[in-house]
Amino acid sequence: MSDLNVIIAADIFGTSPEFKTLCQQISLAEVGSAATNYHVVGPYQRQPDNFSSEKSAYQYFIEHVGVEAYSEKLLSIIEASSGPKLLIGFSVGGSAIWRLTPKLASSGVISTICFYSSQIRHMTEIETTVPCQFVLPNSEEHFSVNELKAKMQNKQQVNVEQCCYQHGFLNKLSNNYNQSGATQYIRNIQKFITKANLLL
Repeated sequence: MSDLNVIIAADIFGTSPEFKTLCQQISLAEVGSAATNYHVVGPYQRQPDNFSSEKSAYQYFIEHVGVEAYSEKLLSIIEASSGPKLLIGFSVGGSAIWRLTPKLASSGVISTICFYSSQIRHMTEIETTVPCQFVLPNSEEHFSVNELKAKMQNKQQVNVEQCCYQHGFLNKLSNNYNQSGATQYIRNIQKFITKANLLL
């Protein structure tokens, strides 16, 4: 039996201490008989020191990386891991995952879950080869979440949920961090991992 690989893709803040703590909480999922390996991936070659704001983190990400380059980095990590894989993405991490979904089935990915991945609105023409679950925020400043939800939920293998929290609610560095929302969805992610593990 192959080990399950859980690959977690960070948002614009990268692999900050806060994000690593979130990943540690996620990794407390009860697992079945297969061992579970966790891989934490950030967009940056070298993790920057603390960003002063979400705006400065976004600016840094756009100038130094971008969704396309982040996708390529993720793909190399996915292809380097043998055995079945689950992908979990937050914000741009989820958008980078979505960009790769046409080729994920052939890379051993069994399922994905993406949180508040707003850049997917520029990639709605993509069709996924693996089950992909989206947790969209309650609202976004720059576009209609309801319109995006309507476009995405009719796709094959795509499941869309709109939650009552805002973009970034799982990240302590975000202005929109919500402790009860984080607790609820960490538990949901753990169930997602446990369920995948039991199917192996």
